[in-house]
Amino acid sequence: SVGRMPIHLRAEPGDYAPAVLVPGDPRRATYIAEHFFDPGFRLVNEERGALGYTGTFRGRAGYAWDRTMVYLTGGLAWMNNSISVNATSGAFTAGMSDSKMHVGGAIGAGVEYALAPNWSAKAEYLYTTYARETYLGNVGAGGLNLSADAHTLKAGINYHFK
Repeated sequence: SVGRMPIHLRAEPGDYAPAVLVPGDPRRATYIAEHFFDPGFRLVNEERGALGYTGTFRGRAGYAWDRTMVYLTGGLAWMNNSISVNATSGAFTAGMSDSKMHVGGAIGAGVEYALAPNWSAKAEYLYTTYARETYLGNVGAGGLNLSADAHTLKAGINYHFK
């Protein structure tokens, strides 16, 4: 909302420059600023998000000819995500963290080519979308309501056990 700064931001007027570093991790931002920028930077956000793990349970259906198979894939997707927030007011600092499991769906397409009787190479695109979850719901204005989407390109070599 206008005129209200979230608890994890400590920006003051004039803190933002024409170029703003936003790597997603305040520790990485601090390291980059200390080693590559002129002195005088100020960290204004200590919110961290850490993706714990992701997974999918998918099927695939396609068309094969000679040594090549083109396929569609889809199914269930999940991810575990953690958020940490540190807020400072004067000499007082408070930290909070929360972890949630997001469940959603995955859909994609790929191509697989048989290199030898037990070996194949594949390339695949996968889109995953995850349900919205509320983090830190017991503090502030209802917490942080977050969802996620991911676009993934994969390439690999497979060994087929027979």
